[in-house]
Amino acid sequence: MRRICSFLVVFAVVFLLSGCGITDNNHGKSVIQMQLDIPVYSSPDNSFPLMVNGEAVSLDADPLQVGDVLDDVVLDMPAPTFDTVESMQLSDLTGYTLIYTLPSLDTPVCTRQTQELQAAAELFPEVNFVVISADTPFALNRFCIDKDITTVTTLSDARTRAFAQTHGFYLPAYGLLARAVMVINNNLEVLYVDYVQEVTAEVDLLNAFAYLNYLGLMEEK
Repeated sequence: MRRICSFLVVFAVVFLLSGCGITDNNHGKSVIQMQLDIPVYSSPDNSFPLMVNGEAVSLDADPLQVGDVLDDVVLDMPAPTFDTVESMQLSDLTGYTLIYTLPSLDTPVCTRQTQELQAAAELFPEVNFVVISADTPFALNRFCIDKDITTVTTLSDARTRAFAQTHGFYLPAYGLLARAVMVINNNLEVLYVDYVQEVTAEVDLLNAFAYLNYLGLMEEK
């Protein structure tokens, strides 16, 4: 495997100022300069069973592996009302796509990492950044407006849970998706997948970015 020279990227990430380390929008946004030292890519060490606060939880299907091909299920887009919801499929996107699955955007870790994706998307203009959760389209719409999410596509699996149940992300005990990050190509083939064993913890986005850089997809600044 060819080595990737680590590089230093300075970008702004919006945080909410609360005890959880994220800034509440009601009190105004503050921009914190962060330095991201993207490492040399390494293969994720996926460990199971998954845990929630240290207690084992089960998935209702086998977890995804590199080489698997995603089913092209229908997902709902953000919308202000139930009668304005429109749907899309992952095949509607072209090129490489980074997908972040998470329990709910209305939680601190999910919020923070989605904002980090929003900032990092500028480094990878040829990559689609997608977040999939069991949040309703209305919750997604509110979140994207409140947090000014414009470069990340948020999609809802709430109506059918088909994406989660088909691909080994569904946590039956909670009715939510496990936390993971994957990279797929234009044929929906999984090239990279990293499940977080402790679902309440952050996924390693830096290593996912390193993989994108390994593919030669980072735009030099």
